[in-house]
Amino acid sequence: CDTEAKTLELFDTDKLHKREILPVLVVVENNNDFAIGIHERDFVLVTRDGTNLPSLPYASVLLHISLDKPLSSYSTQSEMLLRKIGDQEMILDFEHKAFGEKLIAPASSDSGVVFFMLPEKENLSGTRLYLPEIINFSDKTQLMFFEIELGRPQE
Repeated sequence: CDTEAKTLELFDTDKLHKREILPVLVVVENNNDFAIGIHERDFVLVTRDGTNLPSLPYASVLLHISLDKPLSSYSTQSEMLLRKIGDQEMILDFEHKAFGEKLIAPASSDSGVVFFMLPEKENLSGTRLYLPEIINFSDKTQLMFFEIELGRPQE
């Protein structure tokens, strides 16, 4: 969701786009005969110049878009600050849509949103979503990685 319009299709707030947060809707289809495990913290956004940007937990994103000052300027713990946001509907929406930790059964699919800081506003050309760790849940072995180009080539 690299534009405000696309972001508003997923979330009822323009604050994500204004604060340069990039929500990426990830859909995983498991065509294996075993369950797979994926965690949102394993996703990385690789920029055109090779910079790796880690994913952001939805709670950090909520605080980033809801607080006036940077999180580091507050002495209260994140969990307590989340309770003070006041918009419980928005908190539940983010919690429900966030990718989190998934255990995807054989022959099924699941989805969720992974958040990143937007590297270059509205220009994702050459940017890739990298998932280095997918786990075969039955024997705890690591499967191959995935790398998906997000941006469209410039015309």
